[in-house]
Amino acid sequence: MLDIPTLETERLLLRPWRPEEDAAAVYAYASIEEVARYMLFVQHTSIADAEAFLEYTKTSPEHGYAVTLRDGGQLIGGCGITPVPAHSKGEFGYVLHPDYWGRGLGTEIAKRLIRYGFEDLGLNRICARADTRNPASTRVMIKAGMTPEGTLREDMIVKGTARSFVLCSILRSEWAFEV
Repeated sequence: MLDIPTLETERLLLRPWRPEEDAAAVYAYASIEEVARYMLFVQHTSIADAEAFLEYTKTSPEHGYAVTLRDGGQLIGGCGITPVPAHSKGEFGYVLHPDYWGRGLGTEIAKRLIRYGFEDLGLNRICARADTRNPASTRVMIKAGMTPEGTLREDMIVKGTARSFVLCSILRSEWAFEV
């Protein structure tokens, strides 16, 4: 299991997953069709699906986080960054409950994961991808300072269908520290 620090933003705490406590909150967002539509995971149909995900987090190479509100600690989503140290790069992703969409929280998460990747993990390049049918996610990456590099056409088979993704990245030399 990785030693993963809690990360803070203005409105959020990104804390390590707590498998014994987080299943109900994970199920609350991962069971929503609208949330799972563009994600790689299959929509959760039972609390057991959330429990299985949380069990996976115990051995995942991803630096994974529960996204919680600073005010009250409510778990509203998840995020993570997977470093590839041999190539000094990493890829991040995030998901939020739809009650929290459109509030700039995705951008806040992306900026914090980018900062963590450069400052703490020592990465040189950080990327993220968004399903081409989800332009809102691409906008989040651009607002976080990333540059769209292109479209990965039918890059992965997801839920039985070939999916295309917009790939965005940011290099350490392009990154400007934000307080």
